[in-house]
Amino acid sequence: MDPYLTMTLIKNRKTIIRIVTAVTVLILGIFFLFSDTSSFKNDETGTGEAIVSPDVLQWKSAIEKEAKANDIPDKVNTLLAIMMVESKGRGNDVMQSSESLGLPVNSLSPAESIKQGVKYYASLLRAARDKGCDEDSALASYNFGGGYLNYVEKNGKKHTLKIAESFSRDVVAPSLGNTSGTKYDYPNPIANGNGNYLYLNGGNFYYVDLVKEYLAPVNTGSSGTSSASTAVLDTVMGQHVNNGECYGLTAFYVDKLGGPQLMGSGFMSAANIGIDYDWAKYGWQVIFNPKFTDLRAGDVINWSQGELANSIYGHTGIIKSVDVGKKMIVTYEQNAGQGRICAIYVRNWSSSITSIVRKK
Repeated sequence: MDPYLTMTLIKNRKTIIRIVTAVTVLILGIFFLFSDTSSFKNDETGTGEAIVSPDVLQWKSAIEKEAKANDIPDKVNTLLAIMMVESKGRGNDVMQSSESLGLPVNSLSPAESIKQGVKYYASLLRAARDKGCDEDSALASYNFGGGYLNYVEKNGKKHTLKIAESFSRDVVAPSLGNTSGTKYDYPNPIANGNGNYLYLNGGNFYYVDLVKEYLAPVNTGSSGTSSASTAVLDTVMGQHVNNGECYGLTAFYVDKLGGPQLMGSGFMSAANIGIDYDWAKYGWQVIFNPKFTDLRAGDVINWSQGELANSIYGHTGIIKSVDVGKKMIVTYEQNAGQGRICAIYVRNWSSSITSIVRKK
């Protein structure tokens, strides 16, 4: 389990939230059962490929079937991403949809969970459309419950992190006993820049962003690497990737993003990754001897021999997030302190960084 998601705590809190809103959700589902969702065009969640684990992908055909039955065949990738956040495709209640029926958590089989989860999400999409709210509002409601749509409708009809946080603080948390705005630490890189906290008993106001991490960005011609690109590494967390070396993990990541083939290339020095390949040919950019301000999420980062590498070959990883204030980075690395598996590390700025490589 990703140590940054802390989904166990969140799901326990969501159980009560969803039971409270279950009756409302069922009424909405009946009311909108015969509504046409296909005309709903406001798709903030994107239509890019879902970057999810094999445990989630095994349920793709079942999700496609239910999505078609609920007139949302274009939302299969979003539904796969929801499952990735909710359960990573493991266990029985893979969509964590038991509560939306007023049942105890994990009451449904995988097939039942998918059927209900897709139906529930479809009903939220229809409700959002009829209220004039954006699609992200429906996605956030999968976590918060249908009451969030009413809140968004009264506050501009568009989901924002600010609105989600105020709903968590002022509506959800007090309804479950947290009337003082008590917070707790949420050390997920997705919360960097906003205090790294959630409200006790307040659900997760970052839910939309969590889901979008597993959706590849739609190509709009813009430059830069989205955090969605690093989500491919979440699918292999704790696994031995390629040869188990640091180079093997970077090679896996670069291959998934359409870069040069690193494995079997004849090169083996992590420190020289920036100079060993014709990155420009593949539409990538190299920055040698970068400053800290050059670093971005999604960058391949390469170190020379030094504090992170005893070998002359150096070390390599991928940046998950950058904390400018603390001058620290969170990385995906392999063959480091946690062994020959893909794992998360927190690193201080180091002058031994030889280069960063990023997809434009």
